[in-house]
Amino acid sequence: LPYEKFDLSNEVTRIEFSETDKNILALGDERGKLTIVDLEKRAILNTVQLFDDEVTGLAFYKDKQLLVSGNSSRLFQVDVHTGKIVRTIETKGLKEGIYHAAGIKHCVRDRINQVIYIEAQDKIVTTHGWDYCHDFKVKVWDGSTGNIVREITQFKHPVQLMTWMSKPQSLVFVDHGRNLWRLSLSDFRLSTPIYLPETMTTYHRLPERDDEIKLNFGNIQSLTTIPGT
Repeated sequence: LPYEKFDLSNEVTRIEFSETDKNILALGDERGKLTIVDLEKRAILNTVQLFDDEVTGLAFYKDKQLLVSGNSSRLFQVDVHTGKIVRTIETKGLKEGIYHAAGIKHCVRDRINQVIYIEAQDKIVTTHGWDYCHDFKVKVWDGSTGNIVREITQFKHPVQLMTWMSKPQSLVFVDHGRNLWRLSLSDFRLSTPIYLPETMTTYHRLPERDDEIKLNFGNIQSLTTIPGT
């Protein structure tokens, strides 16, 4: 694509291809801008400024629309061709809002870490929480109505990553504590977590100290499934 038509001046934080139309690419950046590109026509279909912070989640919804999340409790549904917001889903419940407003449950800001759409079940799934806000949850929504179906709250760390496994009809999550979970969407049963060990550990001695400092590397950055397995 010509540079003058495709501005990548901001860091891209999310990227997603359409499952049905492989030519359509969606990008979300650190400044809350959504860019929708037609790769075959080498053209930008739309750019939408949704908010001022990073795009944390992107998912195509029923072919012609996108679900977009960021550092807030709102989930935006955007038309790919017009760039208009056709629906906004508020993911923070009334009780949560009252607790936060009253200072009973302090949260500097809400955050949706990731969003996916499961077309076969018409379900939207969002993961929540970050280190300074203890709303460590996964929420399942009805895709058509936008109503909450189930809220899973057994996590002790922010749930950052998830992927869908079509054969067992289950979702897989990884939290910040390197725990891997599986959630069945048939009965909403959450499995016992599997701890994922550190992939690399080194010890570093500081010149001004006698003790050693343990440094951990290998945090999980992405999660996916292999089709057909």
